[in-house]
Amino acid sequence: FLATAPPEELGAAIQQFIDQYSKWIQKEAALARELSPTSQMISTRLASKAGHILSRMQSGAATLLDPQNPEVLTAFRLANKAMFLQQQRGKVRLRPFEDVPGAPLSFPRLELPEPVMGSFGSWRPFQLGFILLTLTGLVIPGDTSREEVDLLFFPTGGGKTEAYLGAAALTMFHRRLCDTSHRGVDVLMRYTLRLLTIQQFERSAGLIAAMEQIRRKAPEQLGQAPFSIGVWLGDGTTPNKRQKAIDFLKKKGLPDSGANPFVLNRCPWCGAQFGYRKSTGAWCGYKQSESTPRTLRFECPDRESCEFSTPSKALPIWITDEDVYDERPSFILATVDKFARLAWEPRARTLFNREESGAQAGLPPSLIIQDELHLISGPLGSMVGLYEAVIEELCTYQGVDGRIGPKIIASTATTRRYQEQVLSLFGRAETTIFPQAVSRANETFFSSVLREDGNPVKGTAFVGINPATYATGQVSASQLAAILSQAPDSWKGKPEEMDFYSTAVWFFNSLKELGQTLTLMQSTVLSLIESMWRDARLPKERSRSL
Repeated sequence: FLATAPPEELGAAIQQFIDQYSKWIQKEAALARELSPTSQMISTRLASKAGHILSRMQSGAATLLDPQNPEVLTAFRLANKAMFLQQQRGKVRLRPFEDVPGAPLSFPRLELPEPVMGSFGSWRPFQLGFILLTLTGLVIPGDTSREEVDLLFFPTGGGKTEAYLGAAALTMFHRRLCDTSHRGVDVLMRYTLRLLTIQQFERSAGLIAAMEQIRRKAPEQLGQAPFSIGVWLGDGTTPNKRQKAIDFLKKKGLPDSGANPFVLNRCPWCGAQFGYRKSTGAWCGYKQSESTPRTLRFECPDRESCEFSTPSKALPIWITDEDVYDERPSFILATVDKFARLAWEPRARTLFNREESGAQAGLPPSLIIQDELHLISGPLGSMVGLYEAVIEELCTYQGVDGRIGPKIIASTATTRRYQEQVLSLFGRAETTIFPQAVSRANETFFSSVLREDGNPVKGTAFVGINPATYATGQVSASQLAAILSQAPDSWKGKPEEMDFYSTAVWFFNSLKELGQTLTLMQSTVLSLIESMWRDARLPKERSRSL
């Protein structure tokens, strides 16, 4: 609907959405009058913040339908179309190839799912609200909201990545519509150390494949340069040099560690399996390029169903550092620690669209997305903050109305001291947290605590143990392991009242810690359980043998 509706119909639907948010703020402000004077004062302040979000969403709607900037509406339409395609293609199940000796490579038939309400093809309210919130700052360089850091505070699994991708798609399409000759990095999306997952990369790659498919159908509108994605990660995750990637191709199968140096194990566009075909001793999906410099290319092995299956139409994905520097992908996925390479690798200047002389060759990246902001603290925060000053400078250019810096959006799992953290990291004084509660914790227009019969649904209790009286952490861990191992069997209440985990999962910072604890577990835990039986602290008939 958002990709195809006439402007009047589109504007009316978005305005209705914004008006409902306005009414919600008024309703929450009225509820606050029944609170204590102190709570009223806090609610008034929070209502003011929600009002600021409302005004920015209204500004986004006005910018979207501004006849003076028609390319904004076009970019919005294309971004929605690309997001729909990304979600649809992401729902395609893995299509494994049949490895029959002597037979041609075959795949199950490609079946594209149809959107059923709630499955895909629609925005969650907070995602659409977030895009309206950020829209003006993304497409109008001189707008004051560009200087604000927009901070998403939403539960895990709620769809923050989709909201990011929508904002990224809008940015990339808009820049290309304003200048069809534009080429280079538009978006830097950064994760904390190794928290970038394969699933996130697949979704991002799926979006870029959708955008590139749209561009190929309208090169006169979106330019000749492909939309592309690159990963800029450590050598332990992806090969940093082209030759190392080619050396991987010469090996038979993946490393013993099980890690996939090629990152992708399926085509993000059609779901065809990528992997090693033992019967022919060849890789499917991963190819050495025919042109120089020789490097790794992703060519879908299903030539019948996929349009990214030939050398000239390979997937626009780059995973080696050398390719990222030379190709300057539109969208870059990186970890914050990788930016330390800026001090050691002169070619990293190309990430900011700079020539060998250091001169600007086109606009620098205009959007920085920072995932899991709360984890960038302590010594890591100090280091990231040092580099951030340089990154901000390299992403800033001289516009008609003065210096134009990048738009920064981020996510967090906690709102504690977020303004101070943003100021320390990015030097930005204004932060807008989204969505905003007013009179009740965890209740926003865009999200609500799940309730049954008016009462909050029972959640999960997290218990923290501080073993201050034990000599070592391992001793306390063994005591706890003994108790937890027997808990499911010794529970005397109704089984349906307790959701049991019968396996305890332990996390360690190093193999040394794991080894020490494992030795302790094998000796101490069993003797502790025996003493629990002996002292009748545990009914023997309900004990659990380990």
